[in-house]
Formats: sequence, C-alpha cells, structure tokens
Amino acid sequence: MSPMAGPSRGRWVGGGSGAGLAAWLLLLPLRLLATDLGRRLATVMVLTALFVVGMSALYEHADRPTANARPAATSASRPATRTATGPTAHQPDGPDALAVDWYARRLGVPTEQVHALGTEHRPGRLRVLVLADLGNRRPTAWVTLRRTHGGWTVDQ
Repeated sequence: MSPMAGPSRGRWVGGGSGAGLAAWLLLLPLRLLATDLGRRLATVMVLTALFVVGMSALYEHADRPTANARPAATSASRPATRTATGPTAHQPDGPDALAVDWYARRLGVPTEQVHALGTEHRPGRLRVLVLADLGNRRPTAWVTLRRTHGGWTVDQ
C-alpha cells in the first residue's frame, strides 16, 4: 500500500488534525527511504550533488587568464609619450605592437582600443590575432607579419 492510500488519508483531507498532517509530511521522506526505490533515488541525489560540487570546484577559476593569454610585455613597455614625427612616429616596439598599430590605423580607431590576443609562429612569418574594442562591436583579425632585415613588416 502506498503512503497516500489507505484509511489514514481520510483523516487529513476532510479537515482533520493539521498537526497530524504536518507530522505525516515530515516523516514521508523517511518512509520512502525504507523502500528500495527510495534508497536508489537518494543515492542518485547524493551522487549528483557530489558531482556538481566537484565540477564547481574544478571550474572555479576557469576564467582567470594564464601567462600565455596576457599581452606581450613589448606592447606594454612602450613609452607613454612620443615626440617623434614623420616615418618613425608609427614604428611600434615589437611584432604584437606593430599588428595592433596596423589594425588600429586600418579601422581608424586609437591604438588603445586594439589589443593583441595571441600569436601563431610560422617559418619566416608571424600571425597575430588582434581585437578592436568598439563598444558593442568587437571585430577581430589575423594580421600576418613577415620577418625582414629591418624587422617585422605587415604582409598585405
């Protein structure tokens, strides 16, 4: 007989004792644990809770950037003020900075709104992934650089 069936059900449905109904409801989980199905369901619930806790602990710091994801030191070590004019005014310090500068000029935005995200090395060439932060739009592009005797140049 199920816990809801039988003569005891009639006492609480038609205006019986509220305290009796509360006691019956509080003891219902214990009565379910006395059955095989109840024990299996409780085991599944405990294992699911442990799985969720374990996955939460593993992914707690998943969004923290690693050393590989940080911008290169060459783009951050540029002096804040440059007084040079002419062709030397747009000579960035390293390949990442060169790609950022080229992409910023291509989009017509300040270089502070463009960031280098990563690099991909190839023989004689270097690809730099750049992102422009334009508010709600964030276009990205791979900028291919070629190694020359004078340094890095953008390969168009």
